[in-house]
Amino acid sequence: MLELSYYKSISHKFTSMSAGQKLRQLIVRPEIIVIPGVYDCLGAKIVEQLGFEVAATSGFGIAASTLGLPDRTRIHSCGRSLS
Repeated sequence: MLELSYYKSISHKFTSMSAGQKLRQLIVRPEIIVIPGVYDCLGAKIVEQLGFEVAATSGFGIAASTLGLPDRTRIHSCGRSLS
């Protein structure tokens, strides 16, 4: 796993690029990109402060977090409803 200092040392390279250019630069690199999933602004700030260059999210993840909905996989188990 790459050290946190690596992520912080290369973050300055992306300051003048558009979001699309940054993503393209990340995709073409030969190493594995660690992309943490976030579902709210607090999680995004934590990921940013830890030095990650990119984060993933989804519309449902944000909506479910905001509305306090449970993860769908926790509601159903083996086809049976647990509620």
